[in-house]
Amino acid sequence: MDFKWDSKYLINVKMLDQQHQELFRLLNRLYELPNNIDCEKKLAEILKNLLDYTVQHLSLEESMMQKYSYQGFERHFGEHQKFRQEIKQQTALIDSRELNIFDLIVFIQDWLTSHIQYSDHKLGLFLNAKGID
Repeated sequence: MDFKWDSKYLINVKMLDQQHQELFRLLNRLYELPNNIDCEKKLAEILKNLLDYTVQHLSLEESMMQKYSYQGFERHFGEHQKFRQEIKQQTALIDSRELNIFDLIVFIQDWLTSHIQYSDHKLGLFLNAKGID
């Protein structure tokens, strides 16, 4: 499976768009690996990198929202918190072998594309109006 970046994901805030593209790249690295025991360690390593990068990215978005007094901060931050909790729960299930790592990858992909197209798009419009691009 290939997770393609597309212009529909642009929010026109260069730094955030670059980070979104990196998230897509990391997800694609996971899809490129075969689902077998020989790749389990590599999958875990790439997944950790993806999750760490995602946490950094969400923190940057949150700091920008606070810095510029984004009126949608509480809702947007709540989405981030819910995502963080879900990831924590799902990684625990993977660790206990109750969930396949690819189920988590699909969850991240679905959440990321939806979040960028709706919530981050609104944030991008707000930041653009503040002169941030």
